[in-house]
Amino acid sequence: MHCRALIPLLAAGTTILAAARPSVAQQTDFANWPAGTSPAEIGKRVAEHFVVAPHQDLRRIIYPEVCAWYGALTFAQLSGDKDLSARLVKRFDPLMMPAESALVSKERHVDFSVFGTVPLEIYIETKEQKYLDMGKAVADRQWSDPTPDGLTSETRFWIDDMYMITAVEVQAYRATGDAKYIDRASLEMGLASTSSSSPTDCSTMLRMSRSTGGAATVGWPPEWPNCCARFPRTIPAAPVFWRGTGR
Repeated sequence: MHCRALIPLLAAGTTILAAARPSVAQQTDFANWPAGTSPAEIGKRVAEHFVVAPHQDLRRIIYPEVCAWYGALTFAQLSGDKDLSARLVKRFDPLMMPAESALVSKERHVDFSVFGTVPLEIYIETKEQKYLDMGKAVADRQWSDPTPDGLTSETRFWIDDMYMITAVEVQAYRATGDAKYIDRASLEMGLASTSSSSPTDCSTMLRMSRSTGGAATVGWPPEWPNCCARFPRTIPAAPVFWRGTGR
């Protein structure tokens, strides 16, 4: 389903939310914060910590840092903190120079492609062309070799990957206004929502579970193996490196 088809649904949702607006008493629950605990104060502390911290991985920029960077930029913009915004941009600029450019991975993988979210956000806020060129190149590369279904070849139907893949495309749409980017994002997320019982997804879950002794599936619904019941259980227990297990 393309984004244009979602507009009536969004309009209906807005109407429902307006009708379900919280009472005055509920609203005051979010107005009287103990000192140091308001969202503005917490966001400021997190963003200030991030802006002076070293890169998480000294070999390359990877998704946890990207998501924190995007969040900090968004917080600074929404809170009107121009000094923080400027420092977050200043942290980024060395990545566009030869000395640190190698930190920006060219590998075609969702964990690295999400990087494009940051220069696109900086462009949205500064309107400097160099950031648009850098971010848009990542968004276009992500769809340079799509699958027969029209998805990026980086597709993995895990919810964090769905966030990262679509974040880059949505940012490219926000930066350019070109509908192809939001159409890619809506197609990707739409198919992901109906693909949790595919043989590929089932294979991934089984391998993760076997290779980590079940550690990778902690927190998953107890019925998750049932989604694979209609597929053959002949999947080899191939080694998988899963978030620090080293197995």
